[in-house]
Amino acid sequence: MTEKIVFKEESFRIIGACFEVYKDKGSGFLEAVYQECLALEFTGQGIPFGERPRLRLGYKGHELQQTYEPDFMCFGGIILKDSPTMRHSGERGGFGKTEACAGPVTLKLS
Repeated sequence: MTEKIVFKEESFRIIGACFEVYKDKGSGFLEAVYQECLALEFTGQGIPFGERPRLRLGYKGHELQQTYEPDFMCFGGIILKDSPTMRHSGERGGFGKTEACAGPVTLKLS
């Protein structure tokens, strides 16, 4: 079965930015270091993003008091959660797969 990648070009640009950070920093730093580097890389590559946007949640037509704050939202609709900890893809915290969800697209990096 062939999976369709939603926002393919945008997703590839985001993943490319992640690998640029990985090439420079390698592994072993805390998430905050990679998040700061990734913000700089997004800016340098002209990728529109917001850091830790507070997203409103709903349930069966009711707005919840709880909010969701992903690490980044890029291109106005691609959510990056669990910023990469820059480990190899076989380990927890490495670059993972993309996954679609209702609403914005989630690009899961761990």
